[in-house]
Amino acid sequence: MSGTRALTWREIVSSFNVVSARDLAAMDVMERHQDIRDRVGWLAADEDPLALLFISHRWQTPRHPDPDASDLRSIQTFLGKVASATHALMVDRAQRLGMMESLTAEGDLQAEEIARRMLGFGPFADGTAAKTGSEAKAMVREAFRTLRGDKIAFGDWLLRRIGVWLDFVCMPQKPLGSGDEDEFRRSLDTLDSLVMSSTVVALRRPDDDYATRGWCASEFFLASGRSFARGVFVDVDGMEHGRRVLLEPGPVTQSPASSAAAEVLAQSYALDAGAFSRACEEWSGFDGAFIDVVPPAAWAEYRSLQGSTFYPASFDPNPFRRVHEAIRAIEQALVAHWLMSDRERRIDLAKEVAAFLEREGVRCTEATDHVYLGLLIAGHGWVEAFRPLFEEGRRRYVKRMPAGRGEGSIPSLPVALRPLPSDLRARFVEVSPASAGTWHSRLSVGSGSNAREQAAVDAVRNGLAANPPEFRFFDSTDQPTKGSLIERL
Repeated sequence: MSGTRALTWREIVSSFNVVSARDLAAMDVMERHQDIRDRVGWLAADEDPLALLFISHRWQTPRHPDPDASDLRSIQTFLGKVASATHALMVDRAQRLGMMESLTAEGDLQAEEIARRMLGFGPFADGTAAKTGSEAKAMVREAFRTLRGDKIAFGDWLLRRIGVWLDFVCMPQKPLGSGDEDEFRRSLDTLDSLVMSSTVVALRRPDDDYATRGWCASEFFLASGRSFARGVFVDVDGMEHGRRVLLEPGPVTQSPASSAAAEVLAQSYALDAGAFSRACEEWSGFDGAFIDVVPPAAWAEYRSLQGSTFYPASFDPNPFRRVHEAIRAIEQALVAHWLMSDRERRIDLAKEVAAFLEREGVRCTEATDHVYLGLLIAGHGWVEAFRPLFEEGRRRYVKRMPAGRGEGSIPSLPVALRPLPSDLRARFVEVSPASAGTWHSRLSVGSGSNAREQAAVDAVRNGLAANPPEFRFFDSTDQPTKGSLIERL
């Protein structure tokens, strides 16, 4: 992940509006931020929440994300399940099963994972802007004791202390008034930090196009932190109809490389399926209260199960795959035509990142979003040396991009990429094959295939860290760019 860091709660409320889950649960429709900002009690700097949830969802229309309020109702249902799951962790088996019978139910599984993290259990319980797990657990224990386990009162208390960020409600929307532009640009400038400081909950439906939409796929990529299980997604149709979580019967491949490969997949699936079943059984069978022990990590086992098989492309369990490939492609192009080149290269960075996203089938309604998201995600790539280029490009682009929907031309970002010193470039031939793909892999993981390669990789990485690759943004009226990186692939 890039050098962008997670934000503290005070830093978040200085740039973003965060609504409490209780206030969101009281809404009848999803209203535009500018229409409700004076009516909503946004969480304050001294109200750091027990959990901070970033809702990622597919807008239903370009003008309004949720005209029939179906997504809002799904969010409200899920928040209610989070409250029930937290309550269930506080009580013994008989009471727990009365609230949440099984973790195999869609929505219940994900809600229990949010409750676990909020109380400090599991590998994803830290790293967010919410209270620490120990603080949250102590507060929840005390509230549960004071309220004598009253489910309604406890749920109301808890939802008031869960923060939610939902784009249409919490961020100024186009068309922007004159007073909205600064807040809009400030939010765009640090949106990746907000995602990294939250637990992302994605709303999914079978056969949706979430994985091809720029905003959705980028949000889930940033949320992942390179871990498949960090982001949480909910099949809202399955949740609303009380269905079990989606489980494929086993690995299905079109043409496995060999019978041995197919056997490995089958064994992996069987192991992960067994682990998920045992976690669900532990939830249903444990007699005491889970607040006193470590609850089963059913969500993590479920995600491992998905990773051991192949799900239909219409409901890809890795919805940021296209984003992943776009970043890899542009980084490989920069390795070839910047790090390994002896000539200065002039390109329009805005057009480059948009072109790579388009090539991988990542779509946006607005062209300005295509460029912004390309710069945003590329700044979270694998090659450390490229991140300053994309981060500086994004800062410049956010300042110059048109504020109104569909208004004005897309700003260009002409930049000159200056060649590395010749002695450092000479080290690239010491890896075989000395290709952009090989060097991208070596720079990403920091290892070579033998001692000679490792020495070359270390020398290049250390050289890039000591003397970062030079670039210079210039005015579009200067010498025009020459060609395109994507054309040279």
